Amino acid sequence: MVDLTLPVLLTAAWWAFVLGWVVKLEKKGCSCARDWRLNFMKYFAVAVIVFQFVILAKQRQLMMVGAPLIGLATLVFIGATISYVIDQRRKSCACSRSTERMVIFTFAVIQAVIIGGGLLGMGYLMKKN
Repeated sequence: MVDLTLPVLLTAAWWAFVLGWVVKLEKKGCSCARDWRLNFMKYFAVAVIVFQFVILAKQRQLMMVGAPLIGLATLVFIGATISYVIDQRRKSCACSRSTERMVIFTFAVIQAVIIGGGLLGMGYLMKKN
């Protein structure tokens, strides 16, 4: 069996970074940054961090249930993050402006491109056959 410790810890570290940014925004108490999408990002980051420890503990039953849920929620996270950052930029919300915001936005866009490309590729292959 493959040792997943390093990828799991790196994944948990990434989501801790996302969670840290959200908590930092909340502590600022900035009214223009408040939004359901920010709450979703926070709770999703916590769920993914917890799920990483489920993977490390090799809890197969929980992994079988959690993986599809995390997968679907990831799609929501991508859309919520991209639209949230675009809205924050449109509003010129200075308190949410940060390098972290742009790093998280860039990551979400890259995820969207990879998933979109994969879906297009699968569609092409299915049509070809």
